Amino acid sequence: MKILLIGGVEFTRHCLQEIMKHGGNAVEVMTVKREHAKFNSDYVDLGETAATLGIRVHYTQKVRSPESVELIRAIAPDVIFVFGFSQL
Repeated sequence: MKILLIGGVEFTRHCLQEIMKHGGNAVEVMTVKREHAKFNSDYVDLGETAATLGIRVHYTQKVRSPESVELIRAIAPDVIFVFGFSQL
């Protein structure tokens, strides 16, 4: 099962680590860069964690941007987990 994880806070990182620890197949992480997450006091750049786990990262300012929607369609995830992404 292909998993897309969307988020950008400490809880998102914890969830990503737990998904992988228990054999989940997270194929992509969609997150924001710090300059676009100014109101999140517990913002975390998931890039380093994802790289350590061998997972691709897509930085986006808006999940509904054409690039992000195209990526989601291309990945065709079986499930999308959203933890700590206030746009949704």
